[in-house]
Amino acid sequence: MTGSSYGTSGSVSTTTDSFDTVYNWYRTHLPAGSEMMRASASGQQTAVFKVGNSSVAINSQDGKTEVTIANRNP
Repeated sequence: MTGSSYGTSGSVSTTTDSFDTVYNWYRTHLPAGSEMMRASASGQQTAVFKVGNSSVAINSQDGKTEVTIANRNP
């Protein structure tokens, strides 16, 4: 399509804050109903939120919490 751009942009951040601290921050700051999933297995935790064309994935591993924010450009 002429005049349109498609693609994905995003960022990845790592913190030593606990998974629960990061998860609770996003849960309280994103709209109700935006949480798509939360899972825990083998000492790792994961949560995914989706708002419009953006998603936030939170993963914990080895004492660190990683936050990946992705934006899909229609």
